[in-house]
Amino acid sequence: MDSNSPPSLGPEMYWFHLREFLHHQGYRLRSKFDPDFASKYHLLDETAQEESQVLYFDPEDSDKQIMVMLQLVTFKRPVFETVGEVIACWKEIFEGIQYMHENLVAHRDCPVNNIMQDPALLYPDGFHPVQTWMDPSYKHFARHITRTDQRPPTEEIICGGDKSPPEHLGAAYDIPCNPFQTDIYFLGNLLKRQFMYKAFPLSTHIRLRLYGPLSFLDPLIEDMTQRDPALRPTIGEVIERFDEITRKLGSWHLRRHGQQFILPP
Repeated sequence: MDSNSPPSLGPEMYWFHLREFLHHQGYRLRSKFDPDFASKYHLLDETAQEESQVLYFDPEDSDKQIMVMLQLVTFKRPVFETVGEVIACWKEIFEGIQYMHENLVAHRDCPVNNIMQDPALLYPDGFHPVQTWMDPSYKHFARHITRTDQRPPTEEIICGGDKSPPEHLGAAYDIPCNPFQTDIYFLGNLLKRQFMYKAFPLSTHIRLRLYGPLSFLDPLIEDMTQRDPALRPTIGEVIERFDEITRKLGSWHLRRHGQQFILPP
């Protein structure tokens, strides 16, 4: 046994021997795996390692792989504050099971402890890795915000093929923004430019005119390409509105020409 090994690890000695390898990969084990571990109470001073989902080969046994996963918590904490939060939660659960069933996969075990959530946005200061209702130091209850108050993630701007989103232009170029709202703009603008409008060349510019057979989509597309990202619908709302609009179309309309004549650049 390693002379620096902390006492009473038992079967967890496997992780003690991997501590340096995992540390170099950017992950920190709890304090009880530290050679300077002093007492059983000291293990409460640390939190779980950074969140990720990756695979590593065991450096001492290439037949073994180590999977690092997000630390999830039960979906029922913190308490649901409003009816809207309950509805939003169960909509996601139903959609998740729907996706599985559409791919011929049954869950087959859906009790409360098997429905988990990524709590990163709900617990901005973190939480204890075992008693997740406590803070990382295990001295106080973990501070949390409500599901209604949690803010969407922001990301650095990626310069892709469509460079026209308003939030990517001018002084806003270096400001991180909500990438989900920008995705909605990308899809709306793609549909607008490639399907919704016919291009007519004039002497000094190209004029765009709404293409009649697809004009029923125009109110949705205008909302998807709002200058203010916060005013754009979510992808769920887009799908709901798209289904509602297209459900009313008759067979004659569905057989009309579908795409504009696109002029070469």
